[in-house]
Amino acid sequence: MKVRKNKIEIILNKSLTYFLPLVDTQVNFKYIHLLRNTYLNNGEEGEEFCVLYEWSANPQYTAWEKELMENHLYIGHEDYDSLVLYKFRLSKNMKDARTLFVNGKYSMFSDEHKTAIDNFLKRKGASNGAKIMKILARDEGLRIKMNETLGVKIDPNDELSSKPDMYNENFINFCSETKFKIEQFLNESENDGKES
Repeated sequence: MKVRKNKIEIILNKSLTYFLPLVDTQVNFKYIHLLRNTYLNNGEEGEEFCVLYEWSANPQYTAWEKELMENHLYIGHEDYDSLVLYKFRLSKNMKDARTLFVNGKYSMFSDEHKTAIDNFLKRKGASNGAKIMKILARDEGLRIKMNETLGVKIDPNDELSSKPDMYNENFINFCSETKFKIEQFLNESENDGKES
């Protein structure tokens, strides 16, 4: 009998802050304390958005999961031991926002997108919400402070945060699978000395 074990490395990325809130306006993500990360894709062609959750057998969670799977943007999911990767297609507005996000054009996000980020960060209880909103507004005070702190001169026309690292936005880069035969774990007396 073959068994598989998944190893998921979680490195938080920018889509968790800058893109998830926009998708949330149509999907309504709950159980934020079980949300582990988000990704712009899963190594497949096309534009999708993925959220990685720690699965729960709690009946309230499973009821919400059923609602999630009935959402018009839901594509499918993949199970990784105790984690689940839920996948969603993007609406036209989300695709446009994704292009801005990938290019690091945070200040060009729509007002709806910026409001979604602000609301989500407040709901999540994020301590850096005010700074994120200043980044979105390309706040002059923050730019001056960054110039002083970093010892650089940031042009007033430049964004106040770097582009997302697209390697970190691809789930497949952080998932590895180990396959083994159950016989490998039996002691010699149980295995009659046979090699697997």
